[in-house]
Amino acid sequence: MNHVDPSGHLVETIVDIGSVGYSIYAFAKDPSWENAGWLALDVGGAIVPFVPSGTTIKGGGAAVKAIKNSKLVVKITDYASIVKKKVGAVISFGKKQFANLKKAVRQYILIILFWIILEREVL
Repeated sequence: MNHVDPSGHLVETIVDIGSVGYSIYAFAKDPSWENAGWLALDVGGAIVPFVPSGTTIKGGGAAVKAIKNSKLVVKITDYASIVKKKVGAVISFGKKQFANLKKAVRQYILIILFWIILEREVL
């Protein structure tokens, strides 16, 4: 175990160099302000330790976009929307039934009170 990198700087430096190389290629292929910015961020990431490279950030954004666009996420979102509508319908139905029950209980109490009053007057 002679060749150990306990700090992890070697791996980070290799990734940074790869990112700078890719950004140089992208800038040469399409010299735009956007690609110049990514290249500058990659160079900065290679110089300053523990700063992520532009390619890492760009790749993370692409990963998030891929996850958002994945069919599974779309299906789960669709099913969640359906479940939400169904639960909302059940709650709405329950509220209506509870309102009807309250109305029926009030009517029942009024009938009982009316019956009590009639019994007192008749006796």
